[in-house]
Amino acid sequence: MNPEQQARGIVARYNQDPKQYTDSQAKQIAFLAYRLNLPFKPESKALEKFAFDIVDNALFGLLPDSTRPVSRGEEFFGETSSESAARNVANIGYLAPLLAGGGAGFLAQSVAKGAGMGLAARGAIGGAVGGAGIYGLPDFAEDPSAAAGRALEGALLGGITGGVGGAYLGPAGNKGFLNMLSPRMSPNIGNVGVAL
Repeated sequence: MNPEQQARGIVARYNQDPKQYTDSQAKQIAFLAYRLNLPFKPESKALEKFAFDIVDNALFGLLPDSTRPVSRGEEFFGETSSESAARNVANIGYLAPLLAGGGAGFLAQSVAKGAGMGLAARGAIGGAVGGAGIYGLPDFAEDPSAAAGRALEGALLGGITGGVGGAYLGPAGNKGFLNMLSPRMSPNIGNVGVAL
């Protein structure tokens, strides 16, 4: 029997019962299958990878990539489709900074409302706090020195957006916003447009 036929036999035996082989043996067999372009039955660790990825994403990438589970044959054949799907679904962990920043912004707005501040001031304060959290939290875990700059960017952007939105909504609420969109119908703005 020539070496190629032996290799084909080894790969075929592995595919019939992968559990009989150690990880080291499986890696060698995966290499043989890859080199000879033979089918290889990959092991799927979708659940383990999903759990790792969701925790890693929620912690903003703090877990080292070397601790992520690796399937047999992955270095040659890549991830299985179920592992790729699990990785994509685990990206919901990135919602953590949005929820934390949004929650902080909502809390800041509530405190400002309790202090008797107007809608524009509440919008600016809530937007600034929420924007700082949303922009700064993801960077804090990976590069703490950049987190302050990103938090400042978020605070400025959120504060301006929240303040302008609050000023336009004003005491009239949504009606004031709709009037801003349609100046000819607004009793507050007057006739600024040209009648068509």
